[in-house]
Amino acid sequence: PKKIRIPDVFRAVNLHLGNGQTAEARKAYAEVAGKGHLASDCIKCRQCERACPQHIVITERLAECAGILE
Repeated sequence: PKKIRIPDVFRAVNLHLGNGQTAEARKAYAEVAGKGHLASDCIKCRQCERACPQHIVITERLAECAGILE
């Protein structure tokens, strides 16, 4: 419902986690998030988790992404 671009947020954080490219990760995240679509805007409704074919606990991952990138 908050229109968070979850795959793009995960791609951005992976730059930091996988490659140590923190500055690039934050830049990519800023481009993805835009105003009002931050990972921290997640309201934990879990609609995304019910739809996720990989069964990722997305609400927890978004909180981690927010902690790293915001």
